Amino acid sequence: MPERLLITRTTTDDGVCLVTVAGEIDLDGSVRFREVLLSCLRTGQGAVADLAGVTFMDSSGINALITA
Repeated sequence: MPERLLITRTTTDDGVCLVTVAGEIDLDGSVRFREVLLSCLRTGQGAVADLAGVTFMDSSGINALITA
């Protein structure tokens, strides 16, 4: 059973979007991960992805990062 994917989006005082991710980024969760990253880039001063809580990422998760 895959670990649940949790994505939290916050904005710093200077407008940078911080996306904190925990769990597994696989084919099922990569679409949501990509959408959150792209929404940050459309609305903010940039984005930072904190992947410290990620226990697994397949190529679809890497593709989401590259796309963003």
